[in-house]
Amino acid sequence: MTENGSFIVNGSERVIVSQLHRSPGVIFLEKSLPTGRTPTAQIIPYRGAWVEFEIDTKDQIYVRIDKRKKLPATVLLRALGWESDADILKLYAKTERLVLAGWQVTHAEGPAKQLKSGDLLDAADFRQASTDYPDLEVERCYRVTEVTDKNCPLEIGQELTYKDRTNLRRKWKGFETELFRRVVDTHNSGCELIPGQVLTNSEYEGARARYGSKAFTAEQILSQDSQESVGRVCAEDIINPETGEVLLTANTLLTETELERLGEAGVEALTVLDAEDCQHIRFLRNTLERDRQADYEEPYTLKDAALLTIFRTLRPGDPAGLENARKHLSWLLFDAHRYDLGVVGRYKLNRKFQNIPETLRTLRPEDIAATVDYLLKVHNGIAPKDDLDHLGNRRVRVIGELLENQFRMGLFQIRRTTRERLSTDNDIAKVVPSSLVNPKPLMMALREFFGSNQLSQFMQQINPLDELTHKRRISAIGPGGLHRDRATAAVRDVHRTHYGRVCPLETPEGPSIGLIVSLACYGRINPYGFIETPYHRVDEDAKLGPVEYLTADSEDTAHIAARATQRNGKQTGDDLLPVRSGEDVLSLPMEKVDYIGVSPQQIVGISAALVPFLEHEDANRALMGANHQRQAVPLVRPEAPLVGTGMEAPAALYSGALITAKRAGTVTSVSADEILIYGENTFSEMGYDVYKLQTFKRSNSGTCIHQHPIVAVGDIVEAEQVIVDGTSTENGELALGRNVLCAYMPWGGHNYEDSILISETLIKEDTFTSIHIEEFEVEARETKVGPEEITRDIPNVSEQRLTQLDEEGIIRVGSVVGAGSILVGKITPKGESEYGPEEKLLRAIFGEKVKEVRDASTYVRPGVEGVVIDVKVFSRKPDDELKPGVIKRVKVYVASKRPISVGDKMAGRYGNKGVIAKILPAEDMPYLPDGTPVELVLNPLGVPSRMNVGQILEIHLGWACHELGIRVATPVFDGATEGEIFEMLGKTDLPKRSKQSGKSILFDGRTGDPFAQEVTVGYVYFLKLNHLVADKMHARSTGPYSLVTQQPLGGKAQHGGQRLGEMEVWALEAYGAAHTLQEMLTLKSDDVLGRREIYESVVKGLNPEPPGTPESFKVLVRELQTLGLYVSLDKDEDCLLQPSSHSVIIFEVCFSNPPAPLLQATGFV
Repeated sequence: MTENGSFIVNGSERVIVSQLHRSPGVIFLEKSLPTGRTPTAQIIPYRGAWVEFEIDTKDQIYVRIDKRKKLPATVLLRALGWESDADILKLYAKTERLVLAGWQVTHAEGPAKQLKSGDLLDAADFRQASTDYPDLEVERCYRVTEVTDKNCPLEIGQELTYKDRTNLRRKWKGFETELFRRVVDTHNSGCELIPGQVLTNSEYEGARARYGSKAFTAEQILSQDSQESVGRVCAEDIINPETGEVLLTANTLLTETELERLGEAGVEALTVLDAEDCQHIRFLRNTLERDRQADYEEPYTLKDAALLTIFRTLRPGDPAGLENARKHLSWLLFDAHRYDLGVVGRYKLNRKFQNIPETLRTLRPEDIAATVDYLLKVHNGIAPKDDLDHLGNRRVRVIGELLENQFRMGLFQIRRTTRERLSTDNDIAKVVPSSLVNPKPLMMALREFFGSNQLSQFMQQINPLDELTHKRRISAIGPGGLHRDRATAAVRDVHRTHYGRVCPLETPEGPSIGLIVSLACYGRINPYGFIETPYHRVDEDAKLGPVEYLTADSEDTAHIAARATQRNGKQTGDDLLPVRSGEDVLSLPMEKVDYIGVSPQQIVGISAALVPFLEHEDANRALMGANHQRQAVPLVRPEAPLVGTGMEAPAALYSGALITAKRAGTVTSVSADEILIYGENTFSEMGYDVYKLQTFKRSNSGTCIHQHPIVAVGDIVEAEQVIVDGTSTENGELALGRNVLCAYMPWGGHNYEDSILISETLIKEDTFTSIHIEEFEVEARETKVGPEEITRDIPNVSEQRLTQLDEEGIIRVGSVVGAGSILVGKITPKGESEYGPEEKLLRAIFGEKVKEVRDASTYVRPGVEGVVIDVKVFSRKPDDELKPGVIKRVKVYVASKRPISVGDKMAGRYGNKGVIAKILPAEDMPYLPDGTPVELVLNPLGVPSRMNVGQILEIHLGWACHELGIRVATPVFDGATEGEIFEMLGKTDLPKRSKQSGKSILFDGRTGDPFAQEVTVGYVYFLKLNHLVADKMHARSTGPYSLVTQQPLGGKAQHGGQRLGEMEVWALEAYGAAHTLQEMLTLKSDDVLGRREIYESVVKGLNPEPPGTPESFKVLVRELQTLGLYVSLDKDEDCLLQPSSHSVIIFEVCFSNPPAPLLQATGFV
């Protein structure tokens, strides 16, 4: 790993992208059913089996374990220890006691004071308690009331037992005590009945015997109100007291018939469910009706039977033993080696349920029971459902966690192989650790992760911003994540919790939109993996307090105002502020605000924060503007923008393109390769800090990385001061493009539809010239017929073409090369064929003949021209690591200087992209009244419909900045206003009319006449994008063909041709271009014989032959043959049609015995 956060893997620099995935824990969602939407619950582990609950169309709760076949949820509850229906019902509902016949207490002489064990009684309380509780048991206790002896270790109020008091009296006399009695036990003495209490007949008799007839009075009731009893649900089984027969089972609804039956059986009271709770758990009661305990197998207990049911569902093919079933469920959900909630999973469960130590990372039966209870609350509207896209339910897995998972898999594999070797080795005494433990599985896991994992990506390095944003990227796709083909719009959309955490603008255009995002400017990832954003806490007196980082969960209940509501530290607007509160936006005074943002730009990411006047942009164009900056090619002479946002310096610093001084000191030496700074607090013995510079190094994207010093000898530098500028930086600020004089006007139709007109001055002054470096790699390998050789002795190559090669056959540094130039000469031996008898005789007489070789040299591919700037040679030396079978490897670097040209793509920072259509001489360009020619002409029609008016504000402000010789920073969402821009224009020396309108009269460079209208003119910041016409230009005469269709391949990489698709064919048909269409679909496509003949005709100058049968027709015939249809081409004179320009195949269906082909082509005309 490098100091900039990238990884060097097999010699190439890579970035491990962080992954955004569903957080472990419990989540409650909604699922669409044909009858409507129903809630679901999912217990998601970090590693292990998922447990999912859902309520189906029959209002029953089901559970899926490990995404297998669903089971009634009560089966799982029984297996976890709540065996009977009564246990399950009492788990989720309160119970009441229903007395069918008995007595109701009207008056009770209760004790004067309710006592419990441990109470202290003084003398008066003890006398009353002895009356109320005849069987009261107490012990003596003394409390210190006064201490007269200073040496006495006692304190006032200290309690002493009788024994301690006696012992202390022998040593010290200077203290006084007071006698108390401590209650040991009341033995349930005293009348504990209360008025209104209902007693059964047996309870009434017991109370009379216990408390006496004078302690309470009661009146007899024959039965409670039948209307109140009917409709209640039994909470437990009701058993006949005489016979032991089960009269009613738990979960039975009481009717008048059932009540009469209970009365006849002598049942005086029963336990029923609370009426309100009974309605709350109606889905659970429906599930119990489906999962009746009477249906379980008789020899087993309810718990064992439930375990067997679960085992048969999860492992249908395995023998269902009770011990296997018990172990399997425990292993699946409660074994720490197999199931891991993780710290995050336990943290999320604690937020929903009770607090359990985060060290407990497995499930508990109570967690599953609480999940079912919360699911019922969600369905009944008592508890809210969760939002899957809420960032409180999605977390980020960073490189450390991803690497930890790879280590775990590798170590598990090592453990398994080690155990296998231990079990198979007979002589354990002779076994050594090196023979047991094989580290290869761990090495393979790490190599696979860094080399081929979807999250391990080749680092994008077009410019420093591209590198920085790639490291800050967060992907929702990858192993264990989403798939771009199945991701819904809801997952891709911007969510309210993205505020300050995820940039709502910076995302790719195309199938990955919304799935790959970037971290916001001030967002950070906490130890749990959740993204936090900073806020200032607002004190009670409406003053800003310290900065606090909040997660998305934490800010749901807070009132948060945006930082844009303050300007220059003062409140703006009215007294009421727009405040976010959960999903709502409220208007509240400052006193009721809990937090306020730290910066207006905290909502967006780095790329979007570099776009001035972002608040005036349409979101789609702002997305393009943010992405275009990452595609800007580093220029030879970069220039920082006149109109920036203030983020240019931090972006350049954190990208790693700059070099800063580690300590303060004095610059003593400056060269293109290194800088020496002498300081007192340096770590080196010489007292110098050495800073190495990179010069003309190739980036991963083929651009040039070049650093140059910006300090001179004798300069005194401070710690953290920028001393070296890098690629696309100027004086420590990001400089992706150039400030050019631009006019918004049509010009002869040459800037129609986003085309761009530029001045020839931009080419002469190398304004948009860039350097690109191509890498060519050659390997000499061992082959079956002999070794390859890198040499200057290449067969059938003239000496003139070898002049730039050295003695070893490698191009010299500094050589100018073009298409077809030889970079490295290499020969490969040909395979030897069988010799005839004459040749064998000659070889025996004259000795071994020189082996035949073929030319395998590396040539410069078409479109590449430049200078060789570096050559690296690797051979089989101790320092060089080569792959097996490789003798020598040579890398050649060719640098090419590319000025701006017609066809290159350019763009501003506002999504205003275009292609250069024409390069005009400076004298033909429109010019200002002072004679200054315009350098860039854009079409004004590209502004209104795109709604990216920020570019108009930039051109006015840029003109003012250029005239005043200053640079300005206009931060996003806190930028310069229109009035401030015109105030700056007023300070310039421009004509009065231009100060008021921001426009100027322009003159046509061709005629010298002024244009009819004033033109918006000024300085804009424009970028040259990495879509250069030199890389896209391609032509093909002949080339490779597809094996199946025999059609030319597509794309420049395959040296392919231009495809004529369906709509292109329609266009030719519409114009009646029959001959062109026939030629395109046959000779230039898949007429194998015809294209060979027409090539010979062109070479020999003959008239071409008419097209033949295309290969696609043969493919169609073979397709029909695969369907069992016999197709043959027969010319039958009887079935000839009238002369026509069309060819027709005539089919007939044949029936015969034995069966013949069903379809046969009988004619072709």
